[in-house]
Amino acid sequence: MESARIVAWRYNYLQRLNKLRSEGSQIVFLDETWYDTDDAVRKGWDDGTCSCILKSPSSRGKRIMVLHAGGRGGWVPNCLYLSARNIQDSEADSHDEMTGEVFENWFKTRLLQNLPRDKKCVIVMDNASYHSRQAIKSPTLRSSVKDIINFMQYHKIPVPHPIPIKAAMVQTIGKANINKTYIVDELATSYGHEVLRLPPYHCVLNPIELVWDRLSPM
Repeated sequence: MESARIVAWRYNYLQRLNKLRSEGSQIVFLDETWYDTDDAVRKGWDDGTCSCILKSPSSRGKRIMVLHAGGRGGWVPNCLYLSARNIQDSEADSHDEMTGEVFENWFKTRLLQNLPRDKKCVIVMDNASYHSRQAIKSPTLRSSVKDIINFMQYHKIPVPHPIPIKAAMVQTIGKANINKTYIVDELATSYGHEVLRLPPYHCVLNPIELVWDRLSPM
């Protein structure tokens, strides 16, 4: 059963998306996918000719990473990100290849540079960790007292005097319910666009997933 938080998130997401569409905003969906070039079918039917013989890669092949964005009008031009690395140098998933730094650089130099400048765009993405690096991270017990105090002052949270222990200050910050700010969200805002995040576990609401299914190697 879904939690009330996810239900509310989905409702708010759909309401916001419909409102932005009615206002004429351009909706842009983005996502990543990957595949291994060694993922080949090793058996199949043939008609007895050499042309039907399947040839599997002789080596373990490459890990191919794809990142792109598009919408009703097709792919955003000049926005495709492709990379390849040896499979033996890759992890089980793609998280070692797609990092916050890589994604943010693509977002700034490829996506934002090729979106319309005279029209608001809504950039829809999921909540992957590399999509969600915080501009200013909330301090933890591992943070220095100086960093905790600076964070509290930046967010206008009163700093008690005398200075309490770190655990007390971190607890005070938690009670302040400070909205998290993400690097890519701020980048999008600086260009007059908006980031809209999918509800967790709802990749089905991102139509680009259907495109990845069609692009998957047979």
